[in-house]
Amino acid sequence: MQTLCIVGNANSGKTTLFNKLTESFEHTGNFSGVTVDVMEKIVNFKNDNYKIVDLPGIYSLSPFTIEEKVATNYLLKGNHKIINLCEPKSLKRSLNLTLQLIEAGFEVVLLINRVDKHCVSQKIINKIKEELKIEVFELNIRKEKDLSFLFNLQNYKLNGEVDYINKYKKCSNFQNAIVPIKICEEDDEIIKTFNLSNKQLEEIKTQLNKNNLNFETICLDRQILIDKICTTQSVSTTSNKLDKILLNKYLAIPIFLCVMLGIFYITFSSLGSFLSSVLDKLICQDLYVILDNALQSINTNAIFNDYLLTAVIEGVGSLICFLPQIVLLFIFIAILEDSGYLPRLAFLLDDIFKKFGLSGKSLFTFVMSFGCSTSAMLTAKNQDNEKSKIKTMMLAQYMSCSAKLPIFTVLCSAFFTNNALLIFCFYIIGILVSLLVALILQSGKLKTTNDAFVLEIPFYSFPSFDKIIKVALKNGKEFLVRVGGIVLIFMSVVWLLENFNYKLQFVSDSSESLLYSIGSIIAPIFTPLGFGNYGVASALIAGLVAKEIVISTISMLNHTMDNQAGLITSLTASSSLVCFDTASALSFMTFVLLYAPCISSMSLMKKEIGTRYLLLAIALQFAFAYLISFFVYTFALLLSNALIVIILTILVLTTFVIICLSKGKSTCKSCNFSACTSCNKCKSK
Repeated sequence: MQTLCIVGNANSGKTTLFNKLTESFEHTGNFSGVTVDVMEKIVNFKNDNYKIVDLPGIYSLSPFTIEEKVATNYLLKGNHKIINLCEPKSLKRSLNLTLQLIEAGFEVVLLINRVDKHCVSQKIINKIKEELKIEVFELNIRKEKDLSFLFNLQNYKLNGEVDYINKYKKCSNFQNAIVPIKICEEDDEIIKTFNLSNKQLEEIKTQLNKNNLNFETICLDRQILIDKICTTQSVSTTSNKLDKILLNKYLAIPIFLCVMLGIFYITFSSLGSFLSSVLDKLICQDLYVILDNALQSINTNAIFNDYLLTAVIEGVGSLICFLPQIVLLFIFIAILEDSGYLPRLAFLLDDIFKKFGLSGKSLFTFVMSFGCSTSAMLTAKNQDNEKSKIKTMMLAQYMSCSAKLPIFTVLCSAFFTNNALLIFCFYIIGILVSLLVALILQSGKLKTTNDAFVLEIPFYSFPSFDKIIKVALKNGKEFLVRVGGIVLIFMSVVWLLENFNYKLQFVSDSSESLLYSIGSIIAPIFTPLGFGNYGVASALIAGLVAKEIVISTISMLNHTMDNQAGLITSLTASSSLVCFDTASALSFMTFVLLYAPCISSMSLMKKEIGTRYLLLAIALQFAFAYLISFFVYTFALLLSNALIVIILTILVLTTFVIICLSKGKSTCKSCNFSACTSCNKCKSK
């Protein structure tokens, strides 16, 4: 079985090509570190099986990052055929990797991924074919419908080799003929660059001399070849013009906040709200009435009827109407990612993140956490620094995942206007708290130094309509599977606890139920926060399994007849089992935003960062959730405007972050400059 490895720099389109060849839908993105592990799939083409392999992005066969180590280890274990993928704007750098692949003895086909109008001239393509003696194709893999010609890779073999490579390969001890592209002049630099001992260096020099070669000749000759090929390469400046606006040091952050606010408005106050109401009317309300009438007509058991209507329809069905809003949010995240905007934002925020002991790599994890923090944490595996990886995984839990959206949407609709703005503010609170926690962790054993951040900046491009549709379908399906699986199971458990006592007898009075007994023990803890009710406490416990269950539990306990409008109304009625006022609703949403990760996130965190840091993460989340919720509740009792309370909370958190950042930075008395290391008096210290 032939193995075809897709190899190239980060963000060159490898996973997109893998999906095309294998008819898969692995996650792709304009961001380094999207692919961390090796992805393999066996496909059949003309009765022959091919193993297609998608490797993480690499820049050379001398590994530096985790992705490069994973890729090079896989490549060096077998004699694979290579599809070397590159982009026009990074052609010169990509050819460094191409040369190394040829030198290592692989059969290589160069595939230039033409992005929209950005392409390489035919003159350069002819030069590559002439100098490297390899087959070269140029096409837009996102738009190309048929890429099956790549399965015939065995027909594109090297016709010859560059002369100096023949001589170079005679030096068999020279690290398997794999070296970085670098002009070396001093012995110390050679030893450091190639990780050699003095003895090894002398042996290699002896072998090179026998072939009339030396380090400088080899490294320089490679470089001359690449320069010769790429002398006429030109790149469009359209992206540069846009970057002057979107990456402007004064406008970049305001533009990003406006973009996010626009997304929230469309998702929660206009299109998303309209679609949710339509779905609520067409499916949820009508389904309940039809099923209730059907059960009454056939005289089924009353307990079974109650379970089916309450646990299944009211509990699970209450979440279905939020499907459009969740899908819309995923679509907008995919658009930001596919357009090339997200990696630029990471580049912009890298300097800011470094002050918190993080890097721009963390941004992708945080943005993905707006969808699902569990899957987002997997993207942190590409962090080279172990401490930075631990912090990124812990902080990802403070981002508001899509599972919390139904809670925010229902409570905001019940008590407040300006839903989109208020929900947007809660997202800001989550980000600010994560930065505050980052500063706390940075001051302890998880302190990290500023690591180098290498980022591939892609061209701006129009998002792929095909990809956006697939994102919508995939995430919509995952949401429905999650609701129909874990939510349904746990809602059945909650129904049993609410309707049976410890003697397993069916009870009509909820105060005699098991749920009341358990919830009443925990409820007093939340009394200072304004929601010391056993029903709310039970919903929060259920939310540890999955945050979607919080709103399902409330819907079931309030018996809202699977009607979103009824659920919203019930939250304001004092006769309901679970009810709030304006102050307690704000406090409850703040607590839900911050209080603990779900079980799936806990499980992944335990596996990746260990039990000790998992317990630390949970303790910090609960502590901050309790303190900030208490602060919000106290001020909400004093102030009548909910938005003012939330904005005040944001200002207080921002102040704390600024104070923590400035703490420990003394001013030099000699030159009056903060953290000075340049004046003579400071140097002498």
